[in-house]
Amino acid sequence: PPTPPLTLHDALPISADDSDDGLDDDHANEMWVVALGTNDVGQYSSPDQIAGAVNEVLAAVPDESSLVWVDVYFRDRPEQQELINSIIAERLERRGNAVLAPWSFFGGAEGVTVGDGVHPTESGKDAFAFVVADTVVPNDEKAHTVHARWNLISPKTVRD
Repeated sequence: PPTPPLTLHDALPISADDSDDGLDDDHANEMWVVALGTNDVGQYSSPDQIAGAVNEVLAAVPDESSLVWVDVYFRDRPEQQELINSIIAERLERRGNAVLAPWSFFGGAEGVTVGDGVHPTESGKDAFAFVVADTVVPNDEKAHTVHARWNLISPKTVRD
């Protein structure tokens, strides 16, 4: 059977506690990049449900860590895309120490997505990486002194 799409509710952080670098409790030098949400476009019955899902992911990110959240692009659902992106932006502003990477600005450009208007082409993958990198670099003031570590968000369950 086809794999069902993952939503914000399917995500949780992978613990970095198995690291022996001594930095597990110091999250000030971490930057989290979250790229979730496209499967959530149109999946919730109210803005409050979307906000709850966003809050659930934000709760997993340590307060002292910088955060970059990549907004969503969904060609065939522009109103729902705008709703989820506006909720994410509002929550990031409320949280502070966070910035929104504007994937939705670039997602609609010619040749960036395949026919479904969601998934990136090969050149779209490069564009996505550029959007993330271009957002991360100006927001990573500690880049020269930070011990690099990745914090990942992964599915709660493994699906066959």
